[in-house]
Amino acid sequence: MKSQQSIKHILALIISATAWLGHAQERVATISGTIMDKQTRRAIEAASITIPETDIGTVSNADGHFTLRVSSTAKAIQLLVSHIGYENLYHPIAHGDAMDVKFYLTPNSYALDAVNVYGGNARELVTQAVRKIADNYEDKDNLLTGFYRETIQKRRHYTTITEAVVGLYKSPYRSGIRSDRVQLYKGRKILTPKSGDTLAVKLAGGPMLAVYLDIAKNMNFMLDRHELENYDFAHDMLVSIDNKTHYAIKFKPRLKAPYALFSGTLYIDEKTLTIARAEMHLEGSELEKATKDMLRKKPAGLRFGLNGLSYTIAYRSNGGRNYLYYARSEIKFSCDWRRRLFNTNYTITSELVTTDRQREPTASIAPKDAFRQSHSLDDRASDFYDPNFWGEYNIIEPTESLEHAINRIKKQRR
Repeated sequence: MKSQQSIKHILALIISATAWLGHAQERVATISGTIMDKQTRRAIEAASITIPETDIGTVSNADGHFTLRVSSTAKAIQLLVSHIGYENLYHPIAHGDAMDVKFYLTPNSYALDAVNVYGGNARELVTQAVRKIADNYEDKDNLLTGFYRETIQKRRHYTTITEAVVGLYKSPYRSGIRSDRVQLYKGRKILTPKSGDTLAVKLAGGPMLAVYLDIAKNMNFMLDRHELENYDFAHDMLVSIDNKTHYAIKFKPRLKAPYALFSGTLYIDEKTLTIARAEMHLEGSELEKATKDMLRKKPAGLRFGLNGLSYTIAYRSNGGRNYLYYARSEIKFSCDWRRRLFNTNYTITSELVTTDRQREPTASIAPKDAFRQSHSLDDRASDFYDPNFWGEYNIIEPTESLEHAINRIKKQRR
């Protein structure tokens, strides 16, 4: 019952019809480039770009592009580029800006072959990884700085694009998520729906979703011992993440439950048994179950159908302890009015990447400043508008196609 309530809580966040401190002036170098597969020359999305031995980082967008801002106080000497299934790439950092650099990653994956892993028992491997969460993840309070973006597409056109810099207060992983909070530092709307649109679609909870998706901390999501019984696990292959070998463990529902169960992959470090990454989605009848839990409200006469739901969560290690680094959700659904022939397809995508971290902060986020589960970033972003939005923050660069879509829509509205 506890696990069921947790999953319903997360899904119900989806659809609805540390105070800020200034920084002393310091020189900030800008590094930008594109991450590409060395063999295929194709762009690599969601590659991790970090400064080793620090918590500074960002990720590449759908076109493989990134921009990273590095303060002179970081004393950075090299850049680390990594992605699941590729060799790590280190690149020296010269003084001053470095623009439009091409980074080519070399694929690196392994077949499982005859490797004897826990006697071939994938379930036992996952169970051991869960038992080691207290040893492998943060045992201190953390205050993370993150960049968050939310987009809503109506058919192929973007109707809403909202961005924010947020703070995430995370208590030690052994204590659960009850004390975890999110604070909106600054936000802006790049694009808002047309005033004549007959249906307003919003994402409730916004960056709070990353708190609930943190499966290593929010155990009730799927790693609780009772919830694990709902799944079958199987070895897939060995893959490289940050030049470390990881087991890719596939999972899928093993029985019927009254609430939605996910399918996907867990990536577990071969040596430490850390769950470094999780990718999950709903299939078939599980989508129908989630539909009942997801919709917060809708106009009378409107029919709603969930077509796809996927989540990705990833962790990063520093000092032997892992912390939340990346969270992404994608929701696809359709709406149509009774007595009308055609329906309208929507896609809501949200992404959060941790760009900096303060370990053992002197203060947490006060409840009065916390972003609520009922809040929508679309409603609150303008309250924090700042014309110098980017400042020194590291961001997820908009994709080229996204920028083109924005320009096209703006021209249509002139």
